Amino acid sequence: MNTIQLFEQNKYVHLQNFLPKHTCQELTNELNKLVKEQKTINDPQCPKSHAVHGAQAFDKLLETCLPYFEQASGLKLYPTYSYARLYNQQGEELKNHRDRPACEISATITLGFEGDVWSIYMGDDEDKTINVSKIDMAIGDAVMYRGCDKWHWREPYFEGQWQAQVFLH
Repeated sequence: MNTIQLFEQNKYVHLQNFLPKHTCQELTNELNKLVKEQKTINDPQCPKSHAVHGAQAFDKLLETCLPYFEQASGLKLYPTYSYARLYNQQGEELKNHRDRPACEISATITLGFEGDVWSIYMGDDEDKTINVSKIDMAIGDAVMYRGCDKWHWREPYFEGQWQAQVFLH
């Protein structure tokens, strides 16, 4: 099956090697710089992590990636916003949830990590029992998904040293 068929069938698609490693390193450096400059926020969804909404580098990435996401999904997409998060404290949790309407089609991209990767899960119900998929993302991998339809989470608890993710909606 091609990416369009997989996306239609599963409501998500794993796009391996989506971004080059050097781009991921540059974006990880930018996120770390924003953390160091205290330009991040405390996000109640992941209160132990650093987050940034609409930073210039990530907004530019959203614009650059848009045609590739359109090609992979077969849909005409309209950008809403970018969001990046640095998980850097053990014990963090991302609870099972679906997204708000601005995140109808979303992508998460792993920019970097140290230690074990913190897998993302996709499922079809709140109880984590129907059509559950565990996705281990390498640096540069993206998962594009229907954020309002697909339940997604990371199992408790984060045990790595750090993991940088960007979310494009």
